[in-house]
Amino acid sequence: AQVSVRSPNQQWQAVFEAEVLVNNPSASIAIDDVSITRGLCPNPGDCTFEVDLCGWTNDPNDAEMDWLVGQ
Repeated sequence: AQVSVRSPNQQWQAVFEAEVLVNNPSASIAIDDVSITRGLCPNPGDCTFEVDLCGWTNDPNDAEMDWLVGQ
């Protein structure tokens, strides 16, 4: 997910909430690859591929060569 903060001069906070849906004491939840950058978020899937792959990957085992974004 991505969120643009439209008023960067005002205080803001990011809150991550999660709920374990199983009754298992060893179940865990993880948050990975969080980044905060200056500027508006790009539109999802918006990439020129001029500088890098913008997080897109291609599954080498996929005969149709579908592109995937994320992990």
